[in-house]
Amino acid sequence: MGKSWTEGQWKFLLECLAKENKVANAYRMFSEKYPGIDEANIRKMFRRKGLGSPKDYLGGEVDFDPARYIEGEIEKRKSELIEQAEKRELTKYRKQQAITELLTDQLKAEIYRLPKPKVIAPKRDKILKRNRDSIDIMAIVSDCQIGQKVNLKDVGGLNEYNFDVFLKELEIWKNEVIRFIEVQLLTQDVDNIVFPMIGDIVEGHDIFSGQAYHLDMDVLQQVTKGSRAFSEAFAEISLSFPDIPVKIIGLPGNHGRVGKKGETPNNVNWDVITYTYIEHELRDFTKDYGGNIEFQWSDAWFQLYKSKGWLFCFIHGEDIRGWMGLPYYGVDKAKAKYMEMFNQYITYFCLGHHHKEAILPSDNGEKIINGNWVGGTDGSKMWMGSNNPNQWIFTINEKYGILLREKIYLKTRHESKPKIKIYE
Repeated sequence: MGKSWTEGQWKFLLECLAKENKVANAYRMFSEKYPGIDEANIRKMFRRKGLGSPKDYLGGEVDFDPARYIEGEIEKRKSELIEQAEKRELTKYRKQQAITELLTDQLKAEIYRLPKPKVIAPKRDKILKRNRDSIDIMAIVSDCQIGQKVNLKDVGGLNEYNFDVFLKELEIWKNEVIRFIEVQLLTQDVDNIVFPMIGDIVEGHDIFSGQAYHLDMDVLQQVTKGSRAFSEAFAEISLSFPDIPVKIIGLPGNHGRVGKKGETPNNVNWDVITYTYIEHELRDFTKDYGGNIEFQWSDAWFQLYKSKGWLFCFIHGEDIRGWMGLPYYGVDKAKAKYMEMFNQYITYFCLGHHHKEAILPSDNGEKIINGNWVGGTDGSKMWMGSNNPNQWIFTINEKYGILLREKIYLKTRHESKPKIKIYE
C-alpha cells in the first residue's frame, strides 16, 4: 500500500508529525484517517525514499514536497547509471586497445625474423648524366585496396577486381614508371624518384558492415602478399636506375584502420604494417647496404615533403566530404586549414580516397586527387560513376614546380570497358 501513497497522504503525515512531540501520537492520528497503514509501513516507506527517520519531522514545519524530492532522486539515480555505463565502456575500450597494440607489436617484431626475399630484377644500362636541367619524378600510390574482391556478376559486368587483377595492374604500373623515367632521362637529369604511398594500400577488414563478403583474402595475407609484390616492383625500379635516389613515403589510410575510428593511434594501421614489411624486404637496397632506397614513414595522418623547393602536403583524405562526386569545396577548405595549421604555404595539396583523379588549380599551386586501382564496384551506384583505374606521375622542376603530368592507366580501354549484358 505504501507504493501507492498520494501526495495528500504524505502531506497529512507530515502535518501529524509537526503537531505532535511523539511519533506514536502522530501515527495514531494518521491511522485514524488512513486505516491499514501501520507504523511498520510508515517506517519502511521513509527508508525506501531515503527520507531519514520520522522523528526528524516532529514539531517541524510542513515544507517538504515528496513528489519533487522523489523526482530529484530518480534523476540522481539516472546520472549514477549513466556514469556506471560509461565506466564499463571505457574499461572495454581500454582492453580492446591493449589487445590491438599487443598484436601490432608482435607483428612488427616478427617482421625482422622473416627471411630475405629473393628479388630478381634485370639491371639496365646506366644512362650517362650530362650538364642539363634536373628534375624530380614523383609517382603517387594510393587506393590499391589489396584484398578487395569485385565479382563481374555482382556488379552486372561493370568491373572485376581481385589479387590477381592487382598483380597485373602492378606490372603495368611498374613498367610505365620505368618507361616514364627513361624518356625523361633523354633530355634532363633526374635527381630523385619519389613514391608517396598515401593510404588504402590494403583493404583491411571490419571497416564497414558486410565487408567480409567483399574480401579476396584475410588482412594478414593482404599485408604479406601485397608488401612482397610492391617490394619486387620497387626493387626492379631501384636496379634500373641505381644512381638515382628512390624515396618511398608512407602514411595510413582509413581502410587499414584497426577498430573503430578514433579507437587506436594513426600508426596502429595495416597500411603501416605493410610499409614496415616493404622496408624489411628491401633492406638490402637501402643506402646502409650500398643501395639507393630511402624510407620516410609518417606516424601521423599527414606527411610534408619538399621537392625542388616546392612544398607538398600528403593526406589520405577520408575526412574531406563530398556529395555525388569530387569534394571540390571540401578540398579548398582543407588546404586552407592545413596551411593555417602549419603556418606556411602549401604549393601542392595531394590526397586519395575518393577514387576519382583530378587536378584542381589554386593560387600558385594545385590540389591533386589521385585515382585508384579497383575501378567500378557496387558502391558506384552511390557515387554515380566508375572510372578506368589510374595513378598520377609527375616531373618537378626547381623553377616551375610540376611540369609534366601523366596518368598511368592500369587497364587498357578495352579491358576497362564494362561487360554489361544487354537484353533484347
